[in-house]
Amino acid sequence: MNTLAEENYLKAIYHLSHQADNVSTNQIAAALNTKAASVTDMLKKLADKQLINYTPYQGVTLTTAGEKIALLIIRKHRLWEYFLVEKLNFKWDQVHDMAEELEHISSKELIDR
Repeated sequence: MNTLAEENYLKAIYHLSHQADNVSTNQIAAALNTKAASVTDMLKKLADKQLINYTPYQGVTLTTAGEKIALLIIRKHRLWEYFLVEKLNFKWDQVHDMAEELEHISSKELIDR
């Protein structure tokens, strides 16, 4: 299982990869509003888990496994937004931040409670 931070990094890399083949540490830092040194530490962890291809100073790409996780998180985010609007009657401009938190909940966590 991945941490909330790891999932956010994978999601950010996925979105940024639509702008360039290799995503730079600085691009990720800007997207996540963090320092490049913190990004480097996380990239090493994600590379150890084989979720990204990372070469220092050359950028990063998602592996197939990393892309699968990123797409799953994005899908869950969109489903939460839809649920909040359609079933709980929130407005579309109100749901993004809530969906951002809810997207990281796994079914296993709900069962274990």
